[in-house]
Amino acid sequence: MHETVIAGDETQVEAHLRRFAAAGATDLLISPYGPAGDAARVLEFAASLR
Repeated sequence: MHETVIAGDETQVEAHLRRFAAAGATDLLISPYGPAGDAARVLEFAASLR
């Protein structure tokens, strides 16, 4: 997969990210869009899902 967008609340985003992992994804580039504080929160949330 080359590009995709994931949007939603934390539960929805987590479900999408876990589907990628279940499908065998090993690398993920996350580029949050929005205010800096929101972007930092998105990255912290994604890192917590390891």
